[in-house]
Amino acid sequence: MATKKEKQLKTAVSGKAAQGRHTTAMINALKGRKDIDGVTQVALLGLATAWDLIEKTGENTHTIPSISRELREIWTYCGLPEADDIFK
Repeated sequence: MATKKEKQLKTAVSGKAAQGRHTTAMINALKGRKDIDGVTQVALLGLATAWDLIEKTGENTHTIPSISRELREIWTYCGLPEADDIFK
């Protein structure tokens, strides 16, 4: 990729991002669930991905309790199985 002046730009990111354990577990839990709307599924995946990013970087660890609470509330609202079952 080049700019208008043909200056070569560096690639900031390439390849596929590695999924963390929360994202992987959430994807597995949501597979085949037709009873959960797309917006709710994306919200759950976004929260799980945020948690994984925090664990990877070690930054903003103070937000994990809030993420956990939101995940639990949405999880319970959707009537999904107990969280302990999805991490196996």
